[in-house]
Amino acid sequence: MMFFILRRLTSLIIVMIGMTLVVFVLSNIVPADPARIAVGEYASERELELARERLGLNKPLHTQYFIYLNNLLKLDLGTSLRNRRPVLQQLMVYFPATIELALFSTILFIFISINLGLLAARNRDLLLDNIVRITSIGGLHPSN
Repeated sequence: MMFFILRRLTSLIIVMIGMTLVVFVLSNIVPADPARIAVGEYASERELELARERLGLNKPLHTQYFIYLNNLLKLDLGTSLRNRRPVLQQLMVYFPATIELALFSTILFIFISINLGLLAARNRDLLLDNIVRITSIGGLHPSN
């Protein structure tokens, strides 16, 4: 049992590091310049360079990634470049609506799936049963 828990925790850590790496790489591939967004479209080159330095964009990518990980571990998601407010604060504002949507969609999903299962059971080996079966199997995804 302890080996199973240890293996799962190891997998979790690897997945979390992989996710942070993917998010970091994708945010650096995007052609938008965060420093340009921070200072505005008509800023001078000097202001742009100061913004890059303040945001740490002039450091090597691996250093930026470790700073990003360190801040993430401290739950410091930074400040929005658009409205200058902490990102974590903005996320907490929208979190109740996210939970509401997730709960509603889960309840709706359960309601629809139970009713489709009952319909498929009543019409065993008929067209409706086959459609429901194929659709439900198509919605499955492999897991460990």
